[in-house]
Amino acid sequence: MRLTPEELRAETLVLPLIDNTVYTALSQMLGGEPESLDALPVPESNIVTAAFRINKEGIVYQLGLEELLEVDQGQRNEWAAQRAVEKRSDHARNILLALLNYADRRKGFPAPNENGLSWRVHILPFIGEQALYDRFHLDEAWDSPHNRELIAKMPPSFRPEDRELAAEGRTRFVMSRGPGSLFEQDDRIVKFSTVRDGMSNTIALLEVGNEHAPIWTKPADFALTPADAQHDLAPAGPDGFLVGMADGSIRVLSHDISAETLAAMLTRAGGERFDRNDIQTARGNERPRRRLSPDDALLLDRLQIGPLLARGVGNQIALHACDSHPTIDLSLAQFLGGALGSARGSFWLDDDFLVAVPLISAINGPVYASAPVKDRAIVDDCLQRLAAFLAELAAQDEPGGWFPLEYDFYRCDSDRLPEPAWAYGFGVGPVKWRFFWTRIGDGVYVASKQAVLEEIATATQRSSASVANGAKDAGNEPAHALLRLRPEHWGRVLTAYELGWEENQRLACQANLGPLSALQHAVGDHTSSYQGRLQLNQYAARVYDAEFFCPDGGWYRPIDGGRRMECTLHGSADHPRQTLAPATDSELHKQIAQLRDVSVQLTFLEDGLRAVVTLQRQPPEEVVGGHGYAPEP
Repeated sequence: MRLTPEELRAETLVLPLIDNTVYTALSQMLGGEPESLDALPVPESNIVTAAFRINKEGIVYQLGLEELLEVDQGQRNEWAAQRAVEKRSDHARNILLALLNYADRRKGFPAPNENGLSWRVHILPFIGEQALYDRFHLDEAWDSPHNRELIAKMPPSFRPEDRELAAEGRTRFVMSRGPGSLFEQDDRIVKFSTVRDGMSNTIALLEVGNEHAPIWTKPADFALTPADAQHDLAPAGPDGFLVGMADGSIRVLSHDISAETLAAMLTRAGGERFDRNDIQTARGNERPRRRLSPDDALLLDRLQIGPLLARGVGNQIALHACDSHPTIDLSLAQFLGGALGSARGSFWLDDDFLVAVPLISAINGPVYASAPVKDRAIVDDCLQRLAAFLAELAAQDEPGGWFPLEYDFYRCDSDRLPEPAWAYGFGVGPVKWRFFWTRIGDGVYVASKQAVLEEIATATQRSSASVANGAKDAGNEPAHALLRLRPEHWGRVLTAYELGWEENQRLACQANLGPLSALQHAVGDHTSSYQGRLQLNQYAARVYDAEFFCPDGGWYRPIDGGRRMECTLHGSADHPRQTLAPATDSELHKQIAQLRDVSVQLTFLEDGLRAVVTLQRQPPEEVVGGHGYAPEP
C-alpha cells in the first residue's frame, strides 16, 4: 500500500480457490501478456470504462473460427487434437444416450448379440436412424447377403476419423465385455438392478484401437485387460483415454491409471473402491464448442472476419458509459460482474451477452464500445462489407404481428468525423435502438449516439497533441482487466449519483435506530442531555461493540416519550427524510470532492490474481469537526 496526499494505491494478490467458477471463467476469457487497456482517446463525457485484454485465440476457438486466424502450426495442431477429442466425445455421448433411451423403453440395456446383429443396430432408432434400422432384416445375421450391403451405411456416431477404417465399415466404439462386466452375457438384456456398483462407477463403452475395431453391425465387442489398456485403447490426446459410463457421462482415464482402479470400473457388482483422481470429465462434455452452420460460415467469409480478427483489430475490447441524466440507476461494472458470476464456469462471448450489454446500457444513457486497430485497411474493408450486408438485411420484409421487428440502415455524413459512419436501427413496436460505428484513428467504435463519435474524434485530435508533448497516463498500467471511473467528468450524472449516495447514507443511519431505541430505555429521559447521549454511546460500545452515528453528521434524540429514537437529519423509520445529496460537511462529500480518478486493475498471474486499486485525488484540506452526537454546548 502506498499513501500520499495525491494518491492512494493498494495492491494485493488473491489466491484462486480450488473450484472457483468465476475465477476459472475469467482466466479462460482473459489471457496473454497484460496490456495498457485505456490507451485510446477518451472524450470528456466518458465517466466509466470497463476494458478487457481478450484471449482472442481461445474465444475464437470456442466459436469454431480458429481456422480463420493466423497462428503458429503448433497451436493449430493442438486445436485440431482438441477438436478431434471433442468430436469423439460427442459421438460417444450420443451412443450412451441412445443406450439409456433404449433401456428406458425395453427395461434394460440391449444384449450384445441379438439374432446375430450387434447392439449398435438395435439402438439405431434412438440416434435418429430409424430409416436405416427399418432396412435391416432383423431375423438375419450381420453378414447375410442383405445386411452386408448396409455395412457401408455406418452412421456418423459410429464412424471413426480414420478414413481407411471407416471405409471398411469398422468402428472403435465397443461394449465392455468380460467376466463381471456390464455386458457379461452375450444374448441377455442387462437390467439396471444388476449394476450394484452404481451407474456412474461402471464402464459401459470403450474406444479401442484400430486393431480391435469390429465391423459396426457385427456382434463383436472387447474384453479389456486392465494391464494392456495403454496398448488396446485409443488415446484421447495427452489427457488419457475416453470411456463412457453407464449413467451416460463421458470420462477421461489417465494414461497412468492403475490396473486395480480400471478393473474396479469394469465390473458392475464387484463392490471395489477406486481412486477418482485418475478420472476427469471429458473436455467436450464439460465445455461444448459452438458449431458453425454453413450459412454462418459463408457470411463470415463474406465479411472477411478472419483477417479482421487475425490482423485487423487488437486483443482488447472496452465498454464505456458517458455523462447524462440517467433514467434508472444502472451500474455497468455491477452488470458485467453479474454476467460473469452467472456464467457457471463457462463464460464466453455468446449471443445473449453481446446483445444484452449494449441494449440494456443504451436505455440509460449514451454508451460506446471500442477496440484498438492494428491494420486500418483491413478494418475499413470489413466495415464496407458489413455495410453492404446490413443494407440487404434492412431491405428484407419481416412478418407482421403485434410488435413486428423493424430494421433500418444508412450512412451518416458529418464534417466532424474523419471517416464515414454507419447507423443501424431496429425497433420492437414503439421502441427503437440505434447504433453508430466507424473507425477513428487507431480505434474502431460503436456508439449509441452519433454525438459520442464526434466527441471521440475531437478527443483523438487532442490526444495526438498530448502524445507529442510526452503526456503520460499514470492510471493505465498493463493489466488483463480494468475498471476506471472519471469523477472529473461527472456533470449531469452527478445529481443522480449524489441522490443515490444520500439514500445509502439515510439507510445506514436509520439502521442504527433499532439498537439505539432498545438501549435508550436504560438511559431514560436523560438521552436528551449531552451527558445522557454520552452514556448511551458508552452502552452501545459495551453491548454492541460499536459506535452508532449518522454519516451526515446528524444526531439521535428520543421521541414518543422516549419509546423510540430519530435522527435530526433523516427522521425516524415511520417518517424518513433526507436531502438530495450528502451534507457538504459529511466525510463522503469531502472524499468525493477530492477524487480525480479511480482505477481497478486485475492481472492473472501463475500465483493468483493481482489486484491494484488506485485513487488519485486533490490534496485533502484540513477537516475540522466530527460526527455523531451533538457537541456539548
